[in-house]
Amino acid sequence: MRKYITTQLSTSDIDTFSIEIGGGNIVWTSGEGSESEIFLYDGTETIQLSDNDVKDTFSRMGGGNVVWTSEDGSESDIFLYNGTETIQLSDDDVEDKFSRLDGNDIVWNSQDGIERAKFFYNRAITIQVSDNVVFDGIPKVDGNNIVWESGDNNEREIFFYNGTETIQLSDNDVEDTFSQIDGNNIVWESGDNNEREIFFYNGTETIQLSDNDVEDTFSQIDGNNVVWASGQGSESEIFFYDGTETIQLTNNDVLDGFPQIDGNNVVWSRIIVSESGEIVTNPFLATLTNNAVFRLFDASTRANVYTTDEDEIEDLIDDGYEDRGIAFNSADSLSGQPVYTFVNEDNGARIYTIDEEERVEIADTMTDFSEVDTTFYAYETRITGTVPVYSFQNIATEGEFLTTSSASKESLDDNNDFESNGVDFYVFPESDLG
Repeated sequence: MRKYITTQLSTSDIDTFSIEIGGGNIVWTSGEGSESEIFLYDGTETIQLSDNDVKDTFSRMGGGNVVWTSEDGSESDIFLYNGTETIQLSDDDVEDKFSRLDGNDIVWNSQDGIERAKFFYNRAITIQVSDNVVFDGIPKVDGNNIVWESGDNNEREIFFYNGTETIQLSDNDVEDTFSQIDGNNIVWESGDNNEREIFFYNGTETIQLSDNDVEDTFSQIDGNNVVWASGQGSESEIFFYDGTETIQLTNNDVLDGFPQIDGNNVVWSRIIVSESGEIVTNPFLATLTNNAVFRLFDASTRANVYTTDEDEIEDLIDDGYEDRGIAFNSADSLSGQPVYTFVNEDNGARIYTIDEEERVEIADTMTDFSEVDTTFYAYETRITGTVPVYSFQNIATEGEFLTTSSASKESLDDNNDFESNGVDFYVFPESDLG
């Protein structure tokens, strides 16, 4: 049994808030009213980073560094603790706030009425990256790169500073907001309150990822991968873009939202209302894999086997089966449904189904067949990026042949040795293998 050690980091009898953790370090604000200070716990001891008679707040942490805002009435400035000393990054007569950092790279807004100038501290020097008389939104920074929104409440555009120059990424008559950045890659939402779409800048060009009549929101980015929620009211679905294509991860009549992404891993919340009227929220995780389903063929028995199991593939080849290559790609095990497999041990024939009722019927009526472990997953209804799998039953062996090929389907439709079962389920095509 694992044991946990609890450490009290503060013994103050005043308010503690804005706690943030990362890399073994913890930063928080302690104080009340117009006076508060910044504290850092470095894994060993607690260090007080500020000590003055003003309000120190909005602390952020990254790479062992801490940045915060020090406010005194209508004037505020940005301070940095770099692990050794505290440095004042701004010193002027206006409000400097909304700081963000990535290691030694820090960005913040300097405000004078509706005018904001965006400043960027790059290890040693401060650079002004915008100078206008409109609202510049809260910036995000990743290394030398910065993204922000600039404009009024009815129309805002996305701007990108790449360490050398500022590039305007959007230019339209609607709001472009909620930008996120990872390296040179940027994602944002564009549109009005009733319809919003997702746009992606890959360092070279801007690509519109969604195009529909509902709200596409909560976009997040990791490298070339983007995830977002699409829908309105009590129903929304999760979509994933892998740099090449868009995949729909959920397909139901409940609310799937608030996605987060880390590489090929996507997590989101599913919110439903129970029969008693209680709101229930459950987390879901999908690990995106293009898991190849291989087809193995026994020329003597005419049996076809479809599997992702490498050990099974090796065993079948040792038994004389021919490797016919990739037939299609499996769905992931969380967003897809299991494809149940039954095998006739006498002739190797196999039957595949995604339908629970058919699964029970096969088990009850086809006594020559026994169920084996599921090795791949599919979708019962078609979602974005998938193709139909056509099923044909060999009349003599009762085993199934599966194909995504329209040409193969047309040929078997005219073959008296096979009977068509129509579309069994939907999968990702073989050409999508990454």
